[in-house]
Amino acid sequence: MGVLVGCCGIGGYVGVAELLAFVMKWNHHYIHVDDSNGNEEFGVFMPWVVFVGCSTLFGFLGCAMTAYYAQGASMSGLPEIIAITNGINYPEYFGLNILLTKMVGNTLAVSAKMCVGKEGPLAHSGANVGIATLYIPGVDLKFLQNDEKRREFMSAGASAGVAIAFGAPMGGAIFVYEHNWPNGFWRNKVF
Repeated sequence: MGVLVGCCGIGGYVGVAELLAFVMKWNHHYIHVDDSNGNEEFGVFMPWVVFVGCSTLFGFLGCAMTAYYAQGASMSGLPEIIAITNGINYPEYFGLNILLTKMVGNTLAVSAKMCVGKEGPLAHSGANVGIATLYIPGVDLKFLQNDEKRREFMSAGASAGVAIAFGAPMGGAIFVYEHNWPNGFWRNKVF
């Protein structure tokens, strides 16, 4: 589970870096403009248009994915994780379409320079991966597919997502312990 959540985190970081490198490469093409006499001028308008246009496109694609493909990926994910561990049922909060939309949409939103972060979406993605590990095809894990174990796997995945987002493995474990402490469905004893 931790490796899969790590791959989601690395994919998001690499995706943002690649999209921003693409925009900067395209901007660099328009900054240096040669006039008819062979003199070099520095353009300002076209790099601005490219940057704003790419940011608008990235933001629109991320919003469209969330609005039309997977509405369960629309929020940060942390309040929903707390609610689910407290026994509330969100039927459209988990799924591969939610995971894909959360990761790609968040990568596009961060690349568009929107005021969003990666911490909540990585916790939500980790929770999705945690539950998805219970349903791996070809592996018989039916004895773990009950509400109690699903909550535990979801919390473990969210812990891995928080640990990746902040680069703090103990921070992920403490986060899960803290948000599950007042919960009546969570076992706080180790043995």
